[in-house]
Amino acid sequence: MKKQKHHHDHDGHKVRLEHFAAKRLIAVLNRLSRPGHYLLGPHRESPDFSILRRQNGEPAQKIGLEVTHIYGSTHDAAIINGWHKDKTAVLLALQQPALMKEIFQQLDRAIKDKNDKFASYTVKPCWLLIRNANTRVMHRDWENYLRNKDFQDSPFEKIWLITDRQLQIINIK
Repeated sequence: MKKQKHHHDHDGHKVRLEHFAAKRLIAVLNRLSRPGHYLLGPHRESPDFSILRRQNGEPAQKIGLEVTHIYGSTHDAAIINGWHKDKTAVLLALQQPALMKEIFQQLDRAIKDKNDKFASYTVKPCWLLIRNANTRVMHRDWENYLRNKDFQDSPFEKIWLITDRQLQIINIK
């Protein structure tokens, strides 16, 4: 029975993280356009959210929003999310240098995995929002990595990346 509770807690935590990231994107979009231009719907399945976009007095357009997170490793994910019980491991992980190449590869894999699932999403067009939860990779590192990347072949209309704890966002497609 405890496993189910842990699984439920894990799912609830995941939904809260997704909601936080989605609200941040909506706040940025509304700041760039005008307040109330973008409205976030409740959490759902496939994709995680729907967004209502209002433009120039036209009927609101519904857009899907799929949210995912990248951590660097499952060990990092457990530490960052507070699921790791061993405090020694937490301290050791904080001392390890960032393996940026692996984290960048995780971004590429996350986009590929979500591209592969795109056909199953029930709201289209659909956007992808990726939250970098690894604190060792900074905004400028992401800018440098993404400078020569091209995600135009992705079926997502837009791809956004929340790069760091300051919640900076890059539109990568």
